[in-house]
Amino acid sequence: MAIPASVGTRVLLVEADRALRSRLEKSLSCAGFQVIACPDGLTGQGQLKGDGCDLVISNRYLLGVDGLELLRFSKTHCPDVPVILIAERQSIPDAVEAVKLGAADYLPLPFPDDVVVLKVRELLELRRLKAENRALQDKLAASAFRSPANLVGRSEPMQRVYEMIQAVAPMDVTVLIYGESGTGKELVSRAIHACSSRKDGPFVKVSCSALVPTLLESELFGHEKGAFTGAICSRVGRFEQAKGGTIFLDDIDDVSLEIQTKLLRVLQDAEIERVGGGRLIPVDVRVVVASKCSLTELIQEKRFREDLFYRINVVPIHLPPLRDRAEDIPLLVHHFMEKFCKKFDRVQFACPDVIIDAFLAYAWPGNVRELENTIKRLTVLCHNKPVTLIDLPAEIQGAALNRVAKPVPVDKPDLNLRLFLARAESLHLREALGQCGWRIGECARKLGISRKSLWEKMRRHKLTSVVTDK
Repeated sequence: MAIPASVGTRVLLVEADRALRSRLEKSLSCAGFQVIACPDGLTGQGQLKGDGCDLVISNRYLLGVDGLELLRFSKTHCPDVPVILIAERQSIPDAVEAVKLGAADYLPLPFPDDVVVLKVRELLELRRLKAENRALQDKLAASAFRSPANLVGRSEPMQRVYEMIQAVAPMDVTVLIYGESGTGKELVSRAIHACSSRKDGPFVKVSCSALVPTLLESELFGHEKGAFTGAICSRVGRFEQAKGGTIFLDDIDDVSLEIQTKLLRVLQDAEIERVGGGRLIPVDVRVVVASKCSLTELIQEKRFREDLFYRINVVPIHLPPLRDRAEDIPLLVHHFMEKFCKKFDRVQFACPDVIIDAFLAYAWPGNVRELENTIKRLTVLCHNKPVTLIDLPAEIQGAALNRVAKPVPVDKPDLNLRLFLARAESLHLREALGQCGWRIGECARKLGISRKSLWEKMRRHKLTSVVTDK
């Protein structure tokens, strides 16, 4: 008797043996499933490309496109569809390879028909529950916080950033964004633009640190024909290009005092003068600027105009470094994995807890940009294989292993000199190994001792359980 939940569920059955195919098709149909039977893997690929299905059952050994190839194809084009592989003989290496590639199960023949029916029901129910769970998580996430544009994070510092963006975006005022390199200042500026009344106008970015002062002046304000050698025609500057929209001046802390004076005039009078021109041109733009360091310190050093600072510091927004919002790291990892798996046409993979722990132990001096590049590296190099600590950059490995090797604090230190020296040596070894990514040869060279001597010291201080000799 068919189960109502099975009705309309499409099962793709790929089996070359006509008798076995007919038998399984009959059992699944009687259970209420809609069965699409194919004699070979190539036809199965065509079905997955076309109408698709809810679950795949395929023989491991097929002529032409075999079961493993069909499994890879399915995980690339339909990653959420469970795949069951069946085989005439039991092979543990084949089973292990199939599971690594993403197979939901591996069934050696012979088996009762009801086993397949039961397994199909279990996998489809599991798929349904996962889909419901994802939908619920998305719903809860949407109700828990409002994240503008492509900003990712639920931590308290990021919540404050979202609130500032939503408060300031509708107001046509200048915004100053503070934050270390790689924290996402451009994303915040784009979010402000996207949530403002100028969202239909252009968003123009200028990287102030990338150009020398003479070129930056022409880039910002444009120039007239003959203004300087090589100016064979007039050029419209970025302020004019941003008419009706937003101009984002990144790294304003690198702008020369001369250009700062001209920017002050633009902010005061909403007018620019092209290089080599004598005509004032009105501009209608919203200005958002970003700085990677404290402008008040630059003012004290006479490297930034105080009057310009007060013009741009109407609404300051501080972007926290990644180390101050570590709770957002798992969310960012998932976000970047989805992004790069889609970009590089990779099967989505999971980061084991040990990898997330390593990410949490690392300080991320390059902030979100460094994390993004790390996930891009894993997406490219760890296709169809589990991610391990060895796949991570050496500095992240070192941070993870260093945290594992931290000594237990002693409440009442022993005053014995020999014990004190041993403790000091142990701490120094941990620090050196961490800085070298726990690479024995490099660490021995920096310590000025032989590899053998380093290994002996590590064994004495019980440091060998967290590292292998590579």
